[in-house]
Amino acid sequence: MLGIKFRGQISRLTFFGYLLVCFCFYLLLWAVYEIFKYNLDTFAYDTQNHLWTFFVIMTLTLYILLLSISSHVRRLHDLDRSGWWSLLTLIPFINFILACILLLAKGTKTANKFD
Repeated sequence: MLGIKFRGQISRLTFFGYLLVCFCFYLLLWAVYEIFKYNLDTFAYDTQNHLWTFFVIMTLTLYILLLSISSHVRRLHDLDRSGWWSLLTLIPFINFILACILLLAKGTKTANKFD
């Protein structure tokens, strides 16, 4: 489903690309949400428009989340680690360390158990 898969491996550059795309897409969604939560004619808060926009934005945010998780799992597979290690991203400060490792560590050059 459009880039979401949990098998295989990705390189550091591909992982960085996924992170960059997820970040930019999330910023775009935030901007769209901020624009459309108000009635554009009167600039008053519009409840009906807000709920519709919120539902669409949350659906697309779920897609971004799944894309991000799948890229973390595949990058961990490139480092010959289980995808379950991606749960460490839920812990503050540890997530920063894990992100640095995923961005900087070289992957395995030979075949590993996640090929």
